[in-house]
Amino acid sequence: MAMFAQLLPAFILVFSFYGFSRALAAKLMGDHTAQHEGFLTLNPAAHIDIFGMLITLAIFVVVNTLISGGLAFPIIIAILILIGARWRKIVPINEEMFRHHRLGILATTLAGPIGSFFLTFLSCVAIRFFPIQAVSAPVGKTVTQLLGTITELSAFWGVLELIPFPPFDGGRLLQVVLPRSKEWIIEWFEIYGVFVFLALIILPGVSTIFIGGLHTLATIVKLIALKIAFIGA
Repeated sequence: MAMFAQLLPAFILVFSFYGFSRALAAKLMGDHTAQHEGFLTLNPAAHIDIFGMLITLAIFVVVNTLISGGLAFPIIIAILILIGARWRKIVPINEEMFRHHRLGILATTLAGPIGSFFLTFLSCVAIRFFPIQAVSAPVGKTVTQLLGTITELSAFWGVLELIPFPPFDGGRLLQVVLPRSKEWIIEWFEIYGVFVFLALIILPGVSTIFIGGLHTLATIVKLIALKIAFIGA
């Protein structure tokens, strides 16, 4: 139950920031579709199917309880991608409305991860300035654990979504870097990308390198955010 209580607000914040950031970037690039459909907001109701998220987190906690020693990281990712993707509302973007097509794709692709990294920074700032001495020990522990969960999750999700092939947002970068003659690569990944990803997190040896790389990048993001937040401390 304690894990559920930390994951719920963490997921709400991470996906609200992610969706809002993409909607804002689309507007700045000339596409007002997301704004008109109510995504240019930090209101969680605009970005998350709350009922679906509760079901996903319940499955997450149950599986974690059943697996001795805690939930294996590959299983965490599989649950988030295969089940969690169903309750994150996708920000509607009309690329034809971009003033500069390739720049618009680049901006809206990077906006989500940047929004997640900004949330990582805000969480670090909150950790620094939270008046832990002014509250009871249980309250202080709960708040710091929650902020730590938000920091970890936002950094990891930002890195995860930068993976440069579908179904991740980073896959849209292929539209920028690949010539039209290679568009079949994008179509192939749209069909088989999930299976490629599952292979990367399941195959022995490969999964160690791949997951280790994700962990390392997320840790670098977190350390940078902490360093900036604690400047002058």
